[in-house]
Amino acid sequence: MKHLLIPASALLLLIGCSAPKSDNTFTINGTVNGAADGEYVIASIHNSIDGVVNDTVEIHDGHFTFTGEVAPYGGLAYITYGEESEPYKGDNQTGLYFSQGVTDITFDKGKVNQAIVSGSRQQEIDESLSKFYEEYWARQKKLRADYEQGLISKEEYDRQAEAAFREFPATQAKYVAENPDTYWAYRMLLSLSSRYDAEKCDSLYTLISPELKADDKELAVAIEACQATQPGKPAPELKGHDPLRDIDFSLADLKGKYVVIDFWATWCKGCVMGLPHIRELYDKYHDKGLEVLAMSSDYDVTVWKQYMESHDMKDYYNILVFEDASTDQSGRILNDSRDNRQSRRYNVTFIPRTFLIGPDGNIIGDLEGEDLDKKLVEIFGE
Repeated sequence: MKHLLIPASALLLLIGCSAPKSDNTFTINGTVNGAADGEYVIASIHNSIDGVVNDTVEIHDGHFTFTGEVAPYGGLAYITYGEESEPYKGDNQTGLYFSQGVTDITFDKGKVNQAIVSGSRQQEIDESLSKFYEEYWARQKKLRADYEQGLISKEEYDRQAEAAFREFPATQAKYVAENPDTYWAYRMLLSLSSRYDAEKCDSLYTLISPELKADDKELAVAIEACQATQPGKPAPELKGHDPLRDIDFSLADLKGKYVVIDFWATWCKGCVMGLPHIRELYDKYHDKGLEVLAMSSDYDVTVWKQYMESHDMKDYYNILVFEDASTDQSGRILNDSRDNRQSRRYNVTFIPRTFLIGPDGNIIGDLEGEDLDKKLVEIFGE
């Protein structure tokens, strides 16, 4: 699962190794090649039944087991190797979708992200889509290389990139429509709710299992946010401390200006690739009344500050998406849950994502690439 979901990630629930209680029982049996007895595996599982249980199990004879209860539509597990490993990051973590019954996972020590999973139809669905992602990003990489080598024009690059951007959610939506009774489809529709308008989201939402929708309200909240960020609606407030300007700042401070809100992060390759174009737009239209608000999803505040200082971002307004941006001694955000993200008000489940706000404080649109360029030309002229 290599698409950039804003730790959407961080919405996971943990399940322990409790004894089976009913026909809703799931079992995740793991095999770790090269592991020693006493080493650890952490399971983070979202399954809508057991709530939050934090659990870490020891490996014995190269094996480990997690059990619990899961709804008929299944759940999502993140498996992390090593007690000190950072969840959701690096080679020592992978995600798998599972259902009632037994799911097997096998991996080499230190290479959890290369795990082989069997016994899960939902995982097969996810892996099939992952192949599309790999092909998609390979095409995007070649497209970028062709542009940088002068083999295609900027106009042709933008045209192909925009077409690819639209292909991405269309393929995801096809998979959702074909598998509406799965937790996988529910999570995917969460992502699609950021890319589609409210009408399209509603049409897919009606396909989702009624039991699933009754158990987990998160998607309903996302679609509500989708409706609240349609063109013409008041832009939800965003605020925080801008370290480069050393000021406390809010979006309301820019009323009377046109504002490009860029949701990004230093760890997001697509975001970083898009920053030069944001700079071009700022330089072209700033004197005509355009400002840029860069909303970062970075967890490491030190890395974020260093990147901004070294990449000429001081002209923008720069704040974090986290409502509470408190950090530990190393500079990492303490609370990175979705509930602590201001981006939730804009239903941002992937990055990069850009919104254009008008001088009246209302949303002009959720605009990307060529669409944003055209709208700015329409507003300011060439």
